[in-house]
Amino acid sequence: GGFLVPDELDQSIIDLRAEYGKFRANTRVLTMSRDVLQINRRAGGLTAIAVGENGSFTESENSFDQVTLTAAKFGVLTKVSSELLEDAVVNLGDYVAGEIAYAFANKEDDSGFNGDGSSSFAGIVGLKNAVGSAGIASVANTGDIYAGLALSDLNAVVGKAPEYVFSRATPKWYFSSQFYYGAVQKVIYAAGGNTVDTITGGGQQQLFGYPVVLSDVLAKTHATSTIFGYFGALDLSSTMGDRRPTEVATSTDFAFNQDQTAIRGTTRFDIVNHDCGDGSEAGAIVALKSNAS
Repeated sequence: GGFLVPDELDQSIIDLRAEYGKFRANTRVLTMSRDVLQINRRAGGLTAIAVGENGSFTESENSFDQVTLTAAKFGVLTKVSSELLEDAVVNLGDYVAGEIAYAFANKEDDSGFNGDGSSSFAGIVGLKNAVGSAGIASVANTGDIYAGLALSDLNAVVGKAPEYVFSRATPKWYFSSQFYYGAVQKVIYAAGGNTVDTITGGGQQQLFGYPVVLSDVLAKTHATSTIFGYFGALDLSSTMGDRRPTEVATSTDFAFNQDQTAIRGTTRFDIVNHDCGDGSEAGAIVALKSNAS
């Protein structure tokens, strides 16, 4: 079991998790020196007014509030038989590191996109439940979104995004691979205008000139009143706090009577989707939603 050295696994998982995780790769990530981190956020700015000759100025003030990140622990536990440790042809340490890293990255993505604030997500509220109604564009056609999606629906999503998203960041699309290739790309190709480059080079994963990020925690199969994609700047809408990226420990005592080695991975993080709009104004992330019927 020499290849299961925890320090080496730790670094492998850190590297792989950054590669696998789509939410982590596109949002703002802050290192937390303690379990709670408070970030000042601009809530309102100064107001310019017209002032007539000899007129009086009306005072305005900047206002600020705070975003609070509270680190929660997430863990992975698995067991490996002594025979597998002795006989495995592949480097089992690399395999375990990849599995733990993927599990953590998938949990981060699932929490950031789909979290419902429950204990299974350690209180994290994902984009699905944070995006305000002013930033949601519904598909015009009723029925299966895979059959009814139109280019105008996708254009309507971009039209929901406020100006600062384009001036302060590089907006991106977020879809599952199933929805992108099964519905969005079909609409793109139906628009016509193919060239030699597009036919021989394959899909370039861009839409209206903006990059497309694929994450399979997002909606894959048709359902009514369901968010199928997002557009905007994740680094403006959301913040992720890393208290302790990863720790790996091994033990031959946990399953001693089964002659197995236990491998435990833990991490501590939090995600807050704090600028996602409300019922009157869209935020830094807007969404595409299927029709209610």
